[in-house]
Amino acid sequence: MKTKEIYAVWESDSNGRDYPTFYEDLNKAQKHFNESKEEKPQYVSIRSCTVSGWNTDDMEIIEEDNMESYYSEDEDYPFNEGDDYYTIENNNIVWSCWDEGSEELHAYDSTYFTTVAEAKRYAKENNITINRIFDYEGANN
Repeated sequence: MKTKEIYAVWESDSNGRDYPTFYEDLNKAQKHFNESKEEKPQYVSIRSCTVSGWNTDDMEIIEEDNMESYYSEDEDYPFNEGDDYYTIENNNIVWSCWDEGSEELHAYDSTYFTTVAEAKRYAKENNITINRIFDYEGANN
């Protein structure tokens, strides 16, 4: 059977299942890879592949070479899972506990504090009026 050089983008979901998408064009594969990395999946890679039976139900990968990979575990986060931290949201100091959701939001909000006092100091230095403090025990001032 005739072989063909193609590109594959492999993505893993949170259950560890791998999903490949195949491309003839490297630019399209690279675009998919880069967009997937921005979504912070568990794992995504781009590979060059030699296949037989291209674009058929009998397609088989004969050889593949990993070009680049992204692992969410490689992210450098400011806290570990279970750590307490604070943010300033809508003029309130808000307590939270670091988890997977925090990691997903990390790209959008990167100002974190380890104590209420640290958040208050930051607010004062940046002319932010704090309305309320929502600590782990609930709202208090």
